[in-house]
Amino acid sequence: MYKFSSKRLTSKMEITGVEPHEVIFREVLKRSEFSVVFLVVIRDTTCVMKVYHDHGPLIVTSRYRETNIHTCEVSAYRRLKEKGLCQQGLVPQFYGCIERLQPKLWQPNLSMFMNDELLPNAVLIEYIPEMQMLFLDNFTKERMAKFTEGIKLIHEARILHYDPKPRNMMVIPGNPDRMLWIDFDRAQTYDDKADLTPWQQKMLKLEEQVVIEFGVAMEQDCAEGRINRSRVSYN
Repeated sequence: MYKFSSKRLTSKMEITGVEPHEVIFREVLKRSEFSVVFLVVIRDTTCVMKVYHDHGPLIVTSRYRETNIHTCEVSAYRRLKEKGLCQQGLVPQFYGCIERLQPKLWQPNLSMFMNDELLPNAVLIEYIPEMQMLFLDNFTKERMAKFTEGIKLIHEARILHYDPKPRNMMVIPGNPDRMLWIDFDRAQTYDDKADLTPWQQKMLKLEEQVVIEFGVAMEQDCAEGRINRSRVSYN
């Protein structure tokens, strides 16, 4: 079983009822057309606040998958927390969410959301400053085995990550090392009270195979000292 122990906040903790004046914005960690990721301090707790643009349902949607990225991420984290995977350190700790933020009350920090038609939502998760994307300089067979074990545990929780690429596979060097799966804003969280459909079983099996094949390719690339067979995973 994958286990990691540290002095992080307990996975049972949840930050609720957050008011704008309680949030100290430190910096923007990442920005895209879909979301903005902030480093914040809330009630003496340093964490990540990921705020999503809500563009409504996609014009072309599939009956097989959820397409709202906030719903995808929050649903996945709630399940991961429920199943103990946050506490094990396999994924970031989940501290809760803030829904339907009023951008005018969060100025100037949420100025990029002022012209959105729909109100943004946010998720609060663990901040891990020292994490590194899996690459040639930090790849080992043992670390890759942990990532493979990790995706299997995520699948046992009935979650399809839907973006199992190295940009979402983080290494935190230490004693012991921590291998971390991040970014669940495409994830599909399946009903854990019902049998998986043939389609869901197929998708979970395919994703596991993608991770295994990436590990094989990386091992060969490390032996050659260059990204070659695994190049497609870094696109």
